[in-house]
Amino acid sequence: MLPEQKFKYVPLLQGKSIAMIFEKRSTRTRMSTETGFSLLGGHPCFLTPQDIHLGINESTTDTARVLSGLADIVLARVYSHSSLELLDKDASIPIINGLSDLYHPVQILADLLTLQEHYGSLKGLTLAWIGDGNNVLHSFMMSLAKLGVNLKVATPKGYEPDANVTQEAQRLSKQFGTKLQFLTDPVEAARDSNVLVTDTWVSMGQEEEKKKRLKDFHGYQITMQAGSVAAPDWTFLHCLPRKAEEVDDEVFYSPRSLVFTEAENRKWTIMMSEPLSQKNALFTAMNRFIGAVNNMDQTVMVPSLLRDVPLDQQNEEQKLTNVMGSYLRDAEDDMYSYYSQLKSIRNNIEWGVLRAEEQRRKKDSPAPEPVRTEPDSDTDLEQLLQYHLKGLHGVLSKLTSQANNLTNRYKQEIGIAGWGQ
Repeated sequence: MLPEQKFKYVPLLQGKSIAMIFEKRSTRTRMSTETGFSLLGGHPCFLTPQDIHLGINESTTDTARVLSGLADIVLARVYSHSSLELLDKDASIPIINGLSDLYHPVQILADLLTLQEHYGSLKGLTLAWIGDGNNVLHSFMMSLAKLGVNLKVATPKGYEPDANVTQEAQRLSKQFGTKLQFLTDPVEAARDSNVLVTDTWVSMGQEEEKKKRLKDFHGYQITMQAGSVAAPDWTFLHCLPRKAEEVDDEVFYSPRSLVFTEAENRKWTIMMSEPLSQKNALFTAMNRFIGAVNNMDQTVMVPSLLRDVPLDQQNEEQKLTNVMGSYLRDAEDDMYSYYSQLKSIRNNIEWGVLRAEEQRRKKDSPAPEPVRTEPDSDTDLEQLLQYHLKGLHGVLSKLTSQANNLTNRYKQEIGIAGWGQ
């Protein structure tokens, strides 16, 4: 990075828009996404069930394709995980899982950041989940073992986590050498645990089950009595909104409760996820651009290829969105510099194409002098494009190397499953 660029603010998502599909309402997911995306220079577009009806007024396939042409990224908060999978299948832009009935990965990113900030390290901690075997628990089950965190799960009979998720979590626990226990006694789950976690007992869409659920979950409220058998440094998490039957006021408002820091961290983690998703799409689009310019009539094809056309994310690209903040900080200075170079190269190529078109229309009139070109001003279009294409190759090589390094470090140290699913 150049010295004069060191403290320069770069709006990573300037000119970008995010379509926010909310089948289920949420304070934290909406506010964190809208404020975070705006702070990065982008424009959030909030879509309620009154604005968009997945699979009702329009098929999910058609909605995915329409949004791919109108937005740069989608965050979907849906009832059914199958809706999310269909969106991901048919969209040509990145899809972020804002919540489904199976997973809640953006919540887990905030939880992990909160625990990392509080304890300084995640490895070796024991987390006790006391409550319903729901989507938040599933995301914990898919991530904690890879971070070296032990997990104890206490649920009433009949409210156990999904069988397929359980099977995969057991495999991960064995692979990474962590402990995974399934219990029905909340006190035993809390015993010697560093973190006590619960969630709502009655999720949206389960209102008719409320009376039965409150009866079945009797005894699962987290209190100081449960904390008395936990580790001396125990803390409490809840993704909110909270009901008094799930955790009493004494715990919820105590210094051991990290819930409001946890809520704030939703913004910082979603801000990290969005530009990384866009960066992955940029890699793919620019690689397409290079191949097309090398093989096609540059004077005709370049204008249409200059648009960023994100493709479906591959597995490695999806995983990269989960790299924690320390990894991003290691690379962000270089990324900002390379991003500025890419914009400069792209602008010069755009100018070259416009110049050639103007020359064809007005053969007898002199073309305007270039605003900025490194070659001589009389350099013809082909030489101009080749010159900047060479620079583009160099920048992309650095970007690709940077991304590969991050991915390799990610593979070695952390990986969070369930993201982008």
